[in-house]
Amino acid sequence: MADQRSKLARLLRQASTVEQQLLLVYLYTIFSLKTGPDATCSAAEWESVRRWYSKMLMIARQEMEHLSLVQSMLLAIGEKPYFDRDNLVTVPPPEVEGLAQTPQPIQFPIQLQPFNKQTIEQYVCVESPSWETLVAYHQPIPTWCFTDDENHKNCVLQSFESYIDLDGAKPDEEIGAGSIEILYRHIRDLIEDLDESAFESPYNQAEVVSEYQIFVFPVTGKASALAAVDLITKQGEGSNASHTYTSHFRVFSDILKELETLLKRNPRFEPAYAWQVVHSAAEIPDEKTRDIFTLLNEAYVSLALILAGFYYRFSSASGLSITLQQAAFAPMMTMVIRPLFEILARLPIDGQPDGPRTGPTFYLTPEERQVLADPSITTHYNLRDINLYVDRMDKLRDRLERLRREDYPESVRRDLDFMYQNVYRLSNNLTQIFTQGLLPELASIMGSATCSLLALKK
Repeated sequence: MADQRSKLARLLRQASTVEQQLLLVYLYTIFSLKTGPDATCSAAEWESVRRWYSKMLMIARQEMEHLSLVQSMLLAIGEKPYFDRDNLVTVPPPEVEGLAQTPQPIQFPIQLQPFNKQTIEQYVCVESPSWETLVAYHQPIPTWCFTDDENHKNCVLQSFESYIDLDGAKPDEEIGAGSIEILYRHIRDLIEDLDESAFESPYNQAEVVSEYQIFVFPVTGKASALAAVDLITKQGEGSNASHTYTSHFRVFSDILKELETLLKRNPRFEPAYAWQVVHSAAEIPDEKTRDIFTLLNEAYVSLALILAGFYYRFSSASGLSITLQQAAFAPMMTMVIRPLFEILARLPIDGQPDGPRTGPTFYLTPEERQVLADPSITTHYNLRDINLYVDRMDKLRDRLERLRREDYPESVRRDLDFMYQNVYRLSNNLTQIFTQGLLPELASIMGSATCSLLALKK
């Protein structure tokens, strides 16, 4: 049983990497979409763009939900949370050139890309079930994802090399559409083979009842673990769902179909801004755009650390756990990450009105990746120290305090001012919730950490 549990832990860590990478590339694509009609996107066409934005944002939220459920499964079998992933830039940025990049668990064509037909085709393939599942459940078959060989395994656009690590060694086969489904099928089989005793940590499980359409339930045994797997594959690939169910695969398929129709009617139709994928701040000549780019990357790292700290040694009676939960899901994602993304997408990288826009790299340093892979490591970051999070929030607040006074367009300065107020409150709330708690029984959690926190705030 120990061997089965070890295999399950490896696959769950790979699933965590995949879910986080999908979340980030989808967000990147979403915010490349235009925020209003223009010369190459009429008012009627922009109605489609607006709907695509909304639907893809819902998918991104559900990827966050999937990432969280994978952490719950890891915790349930006595493992640490896992938030490491490979960097998504296509080449290492100049400051880390020569740094060895580890292989992704599953080599999808996952990279930072703006919205266009090829990007959506790739997302259809990424989320597609296997050929057999598509046929069995009467799903629309993306024929461009499959070759004509009898096994229907290889994606025409780009083969997805499998790193499903069942035995500690990478297999040789390549698999295409259906890769995520196959990964979770292995996870499901391993869960079913485990005894109930393998779920050694049924208590102190994180739970998000309903927050911005994110629902994370506790995994306390085999039944709830299987329910988590079924929810992930149903929402993503539409496995075991009606052909009318709005899975991620179905949503991307419908977006692609509508995009093709609009392009046929108007070949000049451009739903996304002129865009340039950059790999580091050094590639952005405009200082104001560069500042927002840097700030967004820093805010993302703060969110990743908060999530890792929230899931590491989570306890419903812990002042730190409650504090991080109140910071992570809504405030950081909705009031910091999303607004910064929206601001960055409005700022040309060269400062010219018609210049190309860009998005963040979500770059992680080796030290950040180390602690996200193993939260018990305290060499660079101590995720059990409230001061780590307060310090990062204070730095974000100070950066926003400066930027809101810079010579940005008026609409951007208003948004920066609003964000500054949100981060100011978030920073103060970290201190208040940690020292006083949300419930009366948490009010006594002061301790030595609180003393050092108060000293820091002074």
